[in-house]
Amino acid sequence: MNAVLYHSRTDEDIWKEVLADTLEFVSIDKAAERLGLSHDRVFHIRHKILAAMEHSEATNPTRLSAVKECDETFVLESLKGTKIPAGYWRSARKHGAKTQKMASQTNMSASVPALAVKAVLLRYP
Repeated sequence: MNAVLYHSRTDEDIWKEVLADTLEFVSIDKAAERLGLSHDRVFHIRHKILAAMEHSEATNPTRLSAVKECDETFVLESLKGTKIPAGYWRSARKHGAKTQKMASQTNMSASVPALAVKAVLLRYP
């Protein structure tokens, strides 16, 4: 953690608090208010922490050992702000209109499958 703190004028305890807030998904504004720091200061601290975590993951990758739960969900394709090409397989929906069929029953190109996986993480030795 010393490389991350190099040339930092912020106390190490503040870094630990920002790290804890980052891991608990606390917003930057709430963390800044709680710690009495500016939004920019907390943003830059969090950016350095996330960059260090990314570097650590790149040098020492995490391996999934076993899948505990796996599920998929379908997210509707959004064509907002684009012209629908002539001959497109469906017409535009009006404001607030819902789909006529479940996403899994429609053309697969109309939905984007998203895979949610919860797994046990192990570090390589």
